[in-house]
Amino acid sequence: MAELDDSPPHVMMDLFDCLKRNSQDEALALIASMDVRTLDLLVEVTDNCFITALQCAVTLNQPRIVNALLGKRVDVNKGEGCYSNFYGYFIWKSTPLLSALIKSNFTLIDILLEHGADPLFDSDKAKQLNPMNGRQHGSAPISIPFSFALSRGNYIFSRFLQYTDVSAAFGPGNHTCLCYALRHYLDECCSSASLHYMQRIIQKGGRVCSGDSNNFAEEWGIVSTKGICSEIVHCLNVMLNEREETLHGFHCTNAKAAHNCLSLVCATDYVHENSSLYKTLATYTDAIKTNNIRVALDELAVVDVKRFEQKRQILTWMTNITKQPSTLKHICRVYVRSLIPGLCIEAIQALPLPTELIDYVNVVNKV
Repeated sequence: MAELDDSPPHVMMDLFDCLKRNSQDEALALIASMDVRTLDLLVEVTDNCFITALQCAVTLNQPRIVNALLGKRVDVNKGEGCYSNFYGYFIWKSTPLLSALIKSNFTLIDILLEHGADPLFDSDKAKQLNPMNGRQHGSAPISIPFSFALSRGNYIFSRFLQYTDVSAAFGPGNHTCLCYALRHYLDECCSSASLHYMQRIIQKGGRVCSGDSNNFAEEWGIVSTKGICSEIVHCLNVMLNEREETLHGFHCTNAKAAHNCLSLVCATDYVHENSSLYKTLATYTDAIKTNNIRVALDELAVVDVKRFEQKRQILTWMTNITKQPSTLKHICRVYVRSLIPGLCIEAIQALPLPTELIDYVNVVNKV
């Protein structure tokens, strides 16, 4: 803790004072006089809360200052943090992009994204610098801007998606954008808007995670978690059990909607042993057959005939998709899409192609 007591130069404190007084011309002059290293180490400390100049300018909605700081090439992802006695080191808790997103400040969101703000910024993986001594530390997880953007409407989601690497793994469990969109779909009671988000992610080349670091499946009686995506297991539990689930706070009771959602996700891959999607479906199906999961086959017999028939259809679908080879048409679609990174529906629609082929490549039709 001793190294945290060193006070920054007085001129640095003047900058925060100018920002709070909205004396932007004075602040701009101070910024012009400092180098990027000084600005990156510059923080205001209040009750163990460390706030960068960029974070302060974003919070106070000062686009001129934000542009000036980013023009100096300050770290666009460093925002607000604290020294944690629990973790024993300094942690970043927020980013300027996340702060702008929470306030739905479209102007600042655009500025930050255009200057390289990471929609998938994950402090748990990033190498962090203690702003008081420049040493590297680990960090605790914070809210991921992209996952938060899923709940902020189509415009913000579209802007974030434009700057997002949908294949990158991030956040707790090393999920991808598609995994988080799937969770959001269930959280929002299978809304059509969140299904549209999933389709947009898939159109850009998104897939589910590798599943290597999830333990959710073990909680549901599936012994092996290697290659299992917990969000797919999540969805399967909804499909086979219409009573309300409370994990992650979702209350989806529409098994048919969840089935349609997973059908769309299956358009991202085809049946082969190295596929995380295949491993999840196959392992889950085997667990049901061996009665190792809460939603077992014998439990389905106690429901009414109509519901039981629906469950039987879902079980048949799960078995078929893992035991039968995928169609050549589907395999070709997955392969073609893998060769066109960052594919988007606007680019495909501009090509002189038949409508059926455009829909085929853009996964308008499901598996």
